Amino acid sequence: VTMANDTAQLNGRVLKSNLPIATGRGGHRLVIRPELLEVTPGAVPETANDLSGKVHDIIYQGDSVLVIVQHDSAGQINVRVPANRAGQTGLPSKGERIGLALHPEDTIIVPEHVV
Repeated sequence: VTMANDTAQLNGRVLKSNLPIATGRGGHRLVIRPELLEVTPGAVPETANDLSGKVHDIIYQGDSVLVIVQHDSAGQINVRVPANRAGQTGLPSKGERIGLALHPEDTIIVPEHVV
C-alpha cells in the first residue's frame, strides 16, 4: 500500500475505506480478513476494492473452503467461503481468474509503525 495525499493506493488504484487511516512511520499495510472477502461472479462492483487474481489453490477445511488467490501486486490472498450449498455456488477452479471484492467498511489500512 502506498500513501499519497492521505489516500491509500494499491497497484495504482485508490483503496476505498470507511475507517480512518492511522498515522505512523514507514509504509502502510492492508489488513485482509479472509472471511470478509467476496468472490464475485463477474466484475467487482465499483463501490468495492478490487483484489481480483488467479486461483493458486483450493483447500477444503470442513465447514469452510480456503481459496488462495495470487494477486498481481499484493501476493497471495486467502479467501474463506462457507462449505455449504450457497458458498459452493460458483466456486472457482485452480488456475481460474476470479473477482475478489473488499468492501469499504471492511477495508483496514494500518501503518508499519504507530507514532
